[in-house]
Amino acid sequence: MSGTERPRQPRLPGYGLSTPLAYILAYGGVGLLGQLGAFGLDDLARHNRIEHDASLVHDDTPNRDEYAPILPDSSLVKQFLNTAEDGKFMTIEDIAKARVLRESQSRALDNLHAEIARGEMSIVAGLFDSRNRGIPVDLLRTWVTDERLPDGPVSNHAHFLADLQPNEGNQAGTNHQEINSHIPL
Repeated sequence: MSGTERPRQPRLPGYGLSTPLAYILAYGGVGLLGQLGAFGLDDLARHNRIEHDASLVHDDTPNRDEYAPILPDSSLVKQFLNTAEDGKFMTIEDIAKARVLRESQSRALDNLHAEIARGEMSIVAGLFDSRNRGIPVDLLRTWVTDERLPDGPVSNHAHFLADLQPNEGNQAGTNHQEINSHIPL
């Protein structure tokens, strides 16, 4: 094994996350949720826990409601997907433009939720990017509208915790850094 190869680690089916990254996202999410005991998927919409305003496809939480709207908003989905410059692939630059637009339409995000918003899209780009051309818009439409993994294989590579840090050779970290570079902080 060369010095640049990563040792093979188990990864979880679906999103192709390494076990350590999956545990950090899952247990970190439960911690952010701040809810003891059992919870349901609807609880993930508790405002300003994991859920945040300026979602690319969900309405902001109205007034001071505890829960955000759960279903994707069709006008926000359309706005998001229309940022794909060529209409076929959503590039990192397109995602960054969509983030800037959506953040301009919403209440300001605190640093944690701004990082969550950008980080989730860098993972999505790493997961669905088609040979560095971007995310196929049809695949992205299925994912954001139906909120499910598209049919067929999704990712042909694993996503590791180290991948979230920007450095040479990891796409998710590079995606995250590039998204941030296009967004005025």
